[in-house]
Amino acid sequence: MKMKLLLADHIEALASTKLLVVGLFPDNVVVLDLPLLADGNPPPPPYAVDITLLCTLLDVPEEQGDLQIEVQAADAGTPLARIVMPQVKGEPGKSTNVIAKLSPFPVPKAGMYFVRATTGDSSTEDTFEVRVRTPQPDRIITRSAPAPRKQARSPAARRSKATN
Repeated sequence: MKMKLLLADHIEALASTKLLVVGLFPDNVVVLDLPLLADGNPPPPPYAVDITLLCTLLDVPEEQGDLQIEVQAADAGTPLARIVMPQVKGEPGKSTNVIAKLSPFPVPKAGMYFVRATTGDSSTEDTFEVRVRTPQPDRIITRSAPAPRKQARSPAARRSKATN
């Protein structure tokens, strides 16, 4: 069994077998833009993130069984999310799409995360990364409003003023 993982803000299966994907995270990298608190520091983890996973599974075993999807941090033993789909049966030459909305998904820290799909004796995994970005106070540029511009006059208006 093989898996291709996509992450987005919203993924929806349409009746035409197409998928509607909104807010795709390129290269499976989720960047959290955190604000600075009044004390000048970002909020402490864990962070709550709303993401949707699309796990496209190839070569799913033909024998019927439960399919389990787990998400866990690279250095943690306990899964942060677990989805179980009962009685999944693969078909030769076809893929199986699993859409999992994780809302809110608890992100304990920035780093690598594993998504593991398991059914029977078959297992596969893919990864995604979470990065944290905060504004740098010394790099914030403030601009004042631009000065009002003089309104340009047409040549006819300038001639009429000159003759008055």
